[in-house]
Amino acid sequence: MSEAAVNKDLTLPQWLASICPFIDFDSARFSELCWAIRADHNLSTVTRIKHFSSNTTANTNEIFDFLRDKYKIHYESDHTFRTFQEDPKVKGVLGLYLIAGKSNGTPIIIATGDKELVDEVINPISERYNEPSVITIEELSNFSKDGPITSTIEMVEGKVSKVGHDAFYPFLKLKDDTPFSIKEFAKRYKESSSNILLLIGDVGLGKSVLLKALMMELGFKKNGVANGNNTTMNPQFIEWLKDFKDNSIVVIEDAHDLVLSRDEGNAQMSNVLNYAEGITSRNNKLVISTNLTDTSKVDRALLRAGRCYDVLEFRELRGEEINAARTAIGLDAIEVTEAAQMSLAKALNFEETTERHKPSGGVGF
Repeated sequence: MSEAAVNKDLTLPQWLASICPFIDFDSARFSELCWAIRADHNLSTVTRIKHFSSNTTANTNEIFDFLRDKYKIHYESDHTFRTFQEDPKVKGVLGLYLIAGKSNGTPIIIATGDKELVDEVINPISERYNEPSVITIEELSNFSKDGPITSTIEMVEGKVSKVGHDAFYPFLKLKDDTPFSIKEFAKRYKESSSNILLLIGDVGLGKSVLLKALMMELGFKKNGVANGNNTTMNPQFIEWLKDFKDNSIVVIEDAHDLVLSRDEGNAQMSNVLNYAEGITSRNNKLVISTNLTDTSKVDRALLRAGRCYDVLEFRELRGEEINAARTAIGLDAIEVTEAAQMSLAKALNFEETTERHKPSGGVGF
């Protein structure tokens, strides 16, 4: 390295290549040198860092293979890939400094130099290895004398079991009466000034799996989930709700008593309505799921236009809707008649439920 440092006959790329093995992987000083070299020639410079999360499908070896096909290697070890490229517009000037390796066990790529050259590295890799969305959820299980009892869970895109799919909901429509799309519905709901969404229907029709998909699509910074009447009817529940500030969503499941009319003696409804009024301008969302089969017992004020974005009513799948739901997630079609009706839960677990009901020991009734 000392010889390279004083050899004035070396071109800049040759000099950089000679010292490459001795550069610290995350050397900020070397990035600064790249900027200084280009600044001397009045060339603009950018640095882009692509650091993959622990949930990525990206593999360091695959990334090295991609870079190896595209660039001349100046230095490579089991853990690091480094290369330089001359600026195509200005001979003898550094155009790109690229380093790839691992940081905290996951791939990282640092590219510094001409913007076009940097983008040529980072963009294809970013597109090839899409980072899954990850949302953190505060799950409320109960209350003690000291306050709410909560736990924190993560939902990672692509790793969430039993998540909703458009084909599960042929009976739902968007507000303009076009076919239902979870992605489009989430987008419109998020942009709407109406905050409440109500899901109604019997058990097993797909409300919970739709809620998971909606939360992933909405991608709020803060997410809460509460479940059951004992939790949602507790006097402390509204105080827990109030902790969710701007850009957040709270999902309430199995909240039958919570949505009942005040005429039915529901004292908690007034608190819910006051909370809903207070979040109108803060882009907070409140999604309530109940096993009621219609809205006849729901407090009318909860459904008021401008407050309630939509009411999604769930039913059983019918005829070929059953197989459309199955094949959408890679399950084989089953034999169904046009008159067949089946809950989503049964449709997606048909073989399992059929096996469970087979007579044992060759004897049946």
